[in-house]
Amino acid sequence: VVSGYYSAVKTHRPTHLAEVERVRDEIRALPFDEGLLLLIEDAAPRLREIETWVDVDDPDVASFRLEDVNADPRHWVDLMLKHCGVNLSTDELETVLHDVSREALQARDLAQREAGSESHYRVDRKSFRDVFKPEHHAALEAIVPGLAERLGYPSA
Repeated sequence: VVSGYYSAVKTHRPTHLAEVERVRDEIRALPFDEGLLLLIEDAAPRLREIETWVDVDDPDVASFRLEDVNADPRHWVDLMLKHCGVNLSTDELETVLHDVSREALQARDLAQREAGSESHYRVDRKSFRDVFKPEHHAALEAIVPGLAERLGYPSA
């Protein structure tokens, strides 16, 4: 939700989709906390979709948390690739990790933009732990009770 907020209001280029731009304009017009609440409301269908697969016990379904991947990319990216049947040598894995690092992706993104424009990769990397208030947790809980905890994100 927090990433979605910053993507909507700061870093993504305009789209040709009128509905997306309407929601972005609505969010930009609100104070931060209210914008997050609107985004949570707007994300309700996607949150309900996530709820349908979060507890699936199926060897073909793998779940990964971005925080874990960021903390130990070699381990987690290797697990992701192996889950998909892709087995890389150590050197190949290092190449992949380098090519898809935040720094490499940000450099490619900036190279495609006009001089002086902001990258898609935001500098302010606050997470829900930094910005969510009780009303944000309550809004998520109202849409998908218990989902945050089931995904490994405690409400407080």
